[in-house]
Amino acid sequence: MVCKNQKEVLAEIKKQMDIKEIQMKELAIMIGKSQQSLSQVFQIGNPKLSTLLEICNALNLNISISNTGSDTI
Repeated sequence: MVCKNQKEVLAEIKKQMDIKEIQMKELAIMIGKSQQSLSQVFQIGNPKLSTLLEICNALNLNISISNTGSDTI
């Protein structure tokens, strides 16, 4: 999936959490953060890159960054 902003990336991560049946509480434990802190990341939609990588690593997801000639992630 090509994502154009952080909120789209987080929406795709949430979709993958639903598919894998991983709840926010479980993911928070997996990355060593509180459930409240992790919920704020998804609500605000502007995660640090390190947090995004922690989430993706915990969910066994890969992020690919490429230059498509437009402003997409």
